Amino acid sequence: MLDLNQVKIIDNHCHPYLKEKEAKDFRSYWSTSLLEGAALNNMNTMTYKMMLKSLKSILDLHASADEETVVARRNDLYNDDPDSYTSMLLNEAGLELLMADIGFPSVGFAGYSIRFDEFAGSMPLPIKPIIRVDNVMLDLINPDLSFKEFLDVFDHTLEKEISTQNPVALKTVIAYLVSLEVKKCTLREIEDSYRKFQADPSDMFEAAPLFFHAVYTAVEKCSKHNLPLQIHTGFGNAPFLNVVKSNPALLFHFLNDPEVHNVKVVLLHSGYPYVRETAYLVNNYPNLWVDISQVTQYTSVGLDSLLTDLLAMAPVNKILYGSDGLGIPELFWWPAIQIRRCLSNILNTFVEQDLVDEHSALEIGKGILRDNALDLYEGLV
Repeated sequence: MLDLNQVKIIDNHCHPYLKEKEAKDFRSYWSTSLLEGAALNNMNTMTYKMMLKSLKSILDLHASADEETVVARRNDLYNDDPDSYTSMLLNEAGLELLMADIGFPSVGFAGYSIRFDEFAGSMPLPIKPIIRVDNVMLDLINPDLSFKEFLDVFDHTLEKEISTQNPVALKTVIAYLVSLEVKKCTLREIEDSYRKFQADPSDMFEAAPLFFHAVYTAVEKCSKHNLPLQIHTGFGNAPFLNVVKSNPALLFHFLNDPEVHNVKVVLLHSGYPYVRETAYLVNNYPNLWVDISQVTQYTSVGLDSLLTDLLAMAPVNKILYGSDGLGIPELFWWPAIQIRRCLSNILNTFVEQDLVDEHSALEIGKGILRDNALDLYEGLV
């Protein structure tokens, strides 16, 4: 039987957090919903039940221990010695390196922000930063800044962030802000939308050309500095994300822009629920990769079929492991536990069905867990 337990994992997409700022109930972290009352549903998902079973084993609790006992034991250990508890989980997960989007949490969306060095110093393994270009732009806009000044300051600030932070990638969450139907706009359109946003920052859709400009600025910088561009696709936090506008198929015009062909683009979260569309795109566009973060957290018994759908079309060297971990250490640990189990199941089935030999299956598994990230982020990690 194929054994992936000794393969170290590179997590190419997660987020920083501060324990003292994360005061929500443990149960609240186990779905993407931000709506009140979601935690009650979380307890009845297969994700939560499967995670709880694995957590019992880690905490040396009997298999018959109830949910309340497990959570209480977990809280005691974590509150008593956060560093030790976190190290235990991440060591159990076999994590080697984290790549963290330092644009979330932020004051505007989570009530607090965290410096990259602060997070890196709190974790027991190396961490590399990802710069969220939308945040850089939003932090600069104010009523007193002319359009020309804004363009200059935005370009200068992003260059400075890249030179000082040494990121492994840039990232955009344009799907949250407007839509994935990104298009190149004229300077006049961008200026008009900038003025509209200055007057009314609550309506981002009306300012779409401005946000599309941020994406194309990211493309320019990625090309200049040889950085991949990560793009949020698929599901996210309800009620803020309109998942209809987050279908990666909407990137048609963007992906066919010759300027974009020079940049390595990572479609985050497998585009879930548009997984087959994502696999098709990665199959057809040489500069595309797909990341499986967030689906490793929340798709529970569906992760096997989801990975199979990706493997059906996406080149095996273009699939990257990620967790989208944030808030609590379990959201870094659990996805890694999940991916080892699912990959082993799928690849063993492939070998049993004589689709690939055992050596090829092992190489596929190592690629998804670690080696594909080393290839994509070559020279950056």
